[in-house]
Amino acid sequence: MKAVKLTIPIVLCVVLLIVPVFELFGLINHLDFFLQNELATVIVQTVLAVAATVALFILKPEYDITGKIFLILLAPIALLNMLCFYDCVWGYSVIFAIVWGGCALALFIKFVPDSNWKATSAVFTVLISITFVGLYIWNFVYTSYINERTVESTHPSMNGTYVAELGTSENIIDKKTTIYIAKAEPEFKSFFGYYQAKPTQIYDGEEYEVKTAIISWLDDETVIINDQAYKAVAQGEE
Repeated sequence: MKAVKLTIPIVLCVVLLIVPVFELFGLINHLDFFLQNELATVIVQTVLAVAATVALFILKPEYDITGKIFLILLAPIALLNMLCFYDCVWGYSVIFAIVWGGCALALFIKFVPDSNWKATSAVFTVLISITFVGLYIWNFVYTSYINERTVESTHPSMNGTYVAELGTSENIIDKKTTIYIAKAEPEFKSFFGYYQAKPTQIYDGEEYEVKTAIISWLDDETVIINDQAYKAVAQGEE
C-alpha cells in the first residue's frame, strides 16, 4: 500500500510533464508542436488528476522525503502543463487545465509541510500562474484585435514540399493581403503529436489583392507572385 501511495504523485508528475517536454523540444528547435489529439489528452490528464486527488484525500498518506519531493514538484509541473494550452485549439481545454492545476495545488497544500522548499515551489507556482493568465489574455487580444490571420487559399509547390498560403492579416488599424510559405509535411512525428516548421511571410499587399493575386510555382523552391519571383523557405531555413 505504501508503494501505491508513493506511485500516485510520481505517475501524476510524469503524465503532466509529457506535453511540456515536447513543447520545450519544439521551442529549442524553433518548431511548433501540435498534439495528435488535444481533447483526449486533456481528458486523460484531468481524470487522472481528479482520481489521484480523491484517492490521496481518502488514504491520507504520510510521505517520506521522496514523496514530498514529487508533491513539491507537482504544482509547478501542473501549471507548466497549463501554459502549454494557453493557445489551445479546443477552447474548453483551458477549463480542464484549471481543474488539474487546482488538484495539484490541493495536494501541495494538504500533504507538503511548511519548509523553505515549499515556499520556493509556491513562489514558482504563483509566477507560472501569472504567466499563464497573462499569455492567455495576450493570445486572445492578439488573435482577436491585433493580428487576426486567415487563410483564403493554398497553393502547393510542384513537388509538394511547400505550400503558399494566401490570406489576410487584420488588426485594429488596417487589413492587408499576406502570403506565407509553410512546409507541406511535418518535420517529424511522435506518438503524441508532430512538429511543424513555422510559416514564413514572403509577401504583403493591399487588402483587395487577396482576390486578384496570381500565384504559381517556377520550381519547387521558387514561387511566382504577380510575375515576381520569391524564394520559398520555411522559418529556420534561411
